[in-house]
Amino acid sequence: MLLKGNMDDVPPLSALRAFDVFGSLESVSATADVLNVTPGAVSQQLKKLEESLGLRLIERNGKNVHLTSWGRLYHQDVMKAFGLLRSAKQKVRQAQTEGSIIVSALPSLAHKLFSPQLCDWQSKHPQTQVRLVGSDTEPSLTDGSVDFRVTYGRRVYGFTHYSELFTDTVVPVCAPDLLKANPVRDVCDLFKMPLLGIDWDPGFTPAPDWKDWADSLEVSIREPLPDLSFSHSSFAIDAAIAGRGVVLGQGSMIADDLAAGRLVIPVDHQLGLRDPYFLAWDRAVLSKPCSSAMRDWIISVTRSTSLKRRAALRKNTMATAIAAE
Repeated sequence: MLLKGNMDDVPPLSALRAFDVFGSLESVSATADVLNVTPGAVSQQLKKLEESLGLRLIERNGKNVHLTSWGRLYHQDVMKAFGLLRSAKQKVRQAQTEGSIIVSALPSLAHKLFSPQLCDWQSKHPQTQVRLVGSDTEPSLTDGSVDFRVTYGRRVYGFTHYSELFTDTVVPVCAPDLLKANPVRDVCDLFKMPLLGIDWDPGFTPAPDWKDWADSLEVSIREPLPDLSFSHSSFAIDAAIAGRGVVLGQGSMIADDLAAGRLVIPVDHQLGLRDPYFLAWDRAVLSKPCSSAMRDWIISVTRSTSLKRRAALRKNTMATAIAAE
């Protein structure tokens, strides 16, 4: 039997919950016990649902109450819907409590900056699994696939929550043996060596290149430049370490190599990148164990690395100058 009602209305959730339980038990009193309410409250919710749908869902024969054929049909989907809601809650709880954190960063930054130091962080938080993903593509931070993203420049504005980390600089670096074989007495000598370039993803504001660096010193340079280009900074830096040429290396990515003596600075003239690096996250991820500690650690380690980078640059420049004498 059809009742008056608007079929487009969304039924009240409390009425749907009562119907979900009643459909499984087909007892008003048992439903009331499950929901911890009175039988009268259950009957009232069932009546509200019928009025909302415009359908007779319940039939009463004396003290017996049963689902109608419409009621049984409707209950199948209502039961599935509440099952999905319970499953969704379980997934969220599991995501909150599982001990894993996924950090996505630009590939070269992941390789040169985070990879060595994340091992130290994980050793201090052995209950937490950490996965570092290097990617040029900005991930979603709302679907659970990535917890934190380290990115560069304007792309960060696609995220809701973020914090500025640091603004990097570039400086010429090469292997010590290459510099020994090709002494650099002035800037012009530098351009006689093989020059390594980096082709930035067009979606980012590019870092200063060799022409920018030369222009800042008001020096004319040979063409074409560079002799060899790489798609990622880390590739170019590794080539420089191998003695293949000179690269404009980012301070955040060359600090350890400078400190270890794998790279030296032939000409100490630095240029700043046009944009800073950022850390982005979704607020929900902070409810996961150790996630707040991870966020604070990334912010801290990148800022301390900036200080370490400047110290390494000063030390390396002094050592190179002494060696040149």
